[in-house]
Amino acid sequence: MNFFNATPDDGFFDDRYAEKVLHSEYIRIGTKQRQFGDLVLFVAQNKIRRMCVQIAGDFVFTKSGRGPFEPWLVTKTKDLIKVSLPERPFEVRVYRRKVPPRFAINELDIPALD
Repeated sequence: MNFFNATPDDGFFDDRYAEKVLHSEYIRIGTKQRQFGDLVLFVAQNKIRRMCVQIAGDFVFTKSGRGPFEPWLVTKTKDLIKVSLPERPFEVRVYRRKVPPRFAINELDIPALD
């Protein structure tokens, strides 16, 4: 949920806070409508088991890397399911921000083109 945030929000460590933000700042969309930046959630027994960010096609960005020095990973959705979701059955839910993120060049620390 911090994918577009210039400064990470530590509140997302609290599941209740994350769900509150999810339901207030995001809308649920169809799984076939996924686009860059959407949240892809895997829900089992009515609880979020895994969350990742849609990149392109079947690729997602997730916190399932090899270890503490490589915590993030770009992977295919089916590979993430194989490795990280032993619990069956599960449901895939996709959410999109109600207000699209905006970036200022200075926030991204990109030099201005002159």
